[in-house]
Amino acid sequence: MRRIEQKIQEIYSTDLIKSPVHLSLGQELLAAVISEFITLEDRVIATYRGHALALCISDNYQPVINELFAKKSGVFGGRNGSMHLGSDNGIMPWTSAIVSTGIPVALGIAEAAKRKNLLDNKKRVVICQFGDGAMEEGVFIESINYASLKNLPIIFSCEDNGLAIFTAKSKRTPDNDYCLRVNAWDMKTIKNTYLNPLELVESVKYAFSYARDVGPIFMLTKCFRWTEHVGVGFDWHLKYRNKSDLDKWKLADLESNPEGLNLSKKDLDKVNDEISIIVEKLFINAENEIDSNEEDLMRNIY
Repeated sequence: MRRIEQKIQEIYSTDLIKSPVHLSLGQELLAAVISEFITLEDRVIATYRGHALALCISDNYQPVINELFAKKSGVFGGRNGSMHLGSDNGIMPWTSAIVSTGIPVALGIAEAAKRKNLLDNKKRVVICQFGDGAMEEGVFIESINYASLKNLPIIFSCEDNGLAIFTAKSKRTPDNDYCLRVNAWDMKTIKNTYLNPLELVESVKYAFSYARDVGPIFMLTKCFRWTEHVGVGFDWHLKYRNKSDLDKWKLADLESNPEGLNLSKKDLDKVNDEISIIVEKLFINAENEIDSNEEDLMRNIY
């Protein structure tokens, strides 16, 4: 995921990628862990910062990269691009480019999953991914109310980086605990943080188990966005946050501090050498694919 995001940074100025991008740099871990517990029967609805999830969940990376390049062989024929990305296997059918609009869609899918589970005794779940900015939208409250009332098999997964674009939580909402708010709807809540990766893994594992066996659960994950909100650069000069804040998050980052997680830098370098070759091929292949065209624009529109 990181090598692909960094490759996007490298080539973005060439206009080969035909849409705005919201990079997952520094926020890849949760996606990787989710992919460990997901099944082909489950569904994921994410946000516009969805590269990491789409890559982790897909069986084949190439259609995902082709979609970024607006190619006919992309996941959605080049029509959706980065901001409405999905996986190549149907697990992640769509992502939303508008804050919180994926939440009611995920709710509907969870309703369908519950009905199907009753018919065939399976344990499908839906993962609804959103940022902390979505917590202030009315549809979030309506959705957790309904999910709790109907006991739907859904994980409300909030990636809390403390920002709604450039605005800190303290400037937009009372500074109380998000989990306490959700508790008011009699919904189970758990917390984790990128600062404790091993605990995060166990927390996600628990969330999946709870959603499959019991009902809806809200999971709050503290994280830190490394790059600017939209685009491929860094925006420390805007002064809405401090570059020094990133240092503590990098201490818990697999690549920035492998020894801190009992990993060998030599082994990490070996993996990177192998992955870099794969990533280069993915982007070369995508550039050589056939572009989407106007005739494709209205296909699959209902």
